[in-house]
Amino acid sequence: MIWLNPKTVDLGGTILDNVSSVSIDENSSRLVVEHQDDGPHVVFVDVPERKIVVKIRRRVVTDEVLGIDLGDSRALTMRTTDSGGDGLNGAQVTATVVVTDLAYDVDRKRGAELVITAIAVSSDGAIDPVTVQII
Repeated sequence: MIWLNPKTVDLGGTILDNVSSVSIDENSSRLVVEHQDDGPHVVFVDVPERKIVVKIRRRVVTDEVLGIDLGDSRALTMRTTDSGGDGLNGAQVTATVVVTDLAYDVDRKRGAELVITAIAVSSDGAIDPVTVQII
């Protein structure tokens, strides 16, 4: 999932401005692949364990100290609007995340960008850690 230019992004009480995108990628933490003796091709695949990675990209327009640290567990709340719409329709996205990477990318032409990477955490291991509510 990806949202371009979300209306608001709150990361544990830190309101992030100038956010250009928020993406949510699902990765397999453990992959089961089986073959049979009849041939070289896979006959069964399962993804019993998943990792959901959240990346927040934001333009940096001034010197800043955000107070976000690696290992921080924070509530992520994001509000989006339909592109080209009146701003009334969109989605509310919520998750509990743990910050795993803070990286600045500086380019003379594009300016500075901060990429905050985090892993979403499920409350019990079975419930999807990211909730998307269409509003």
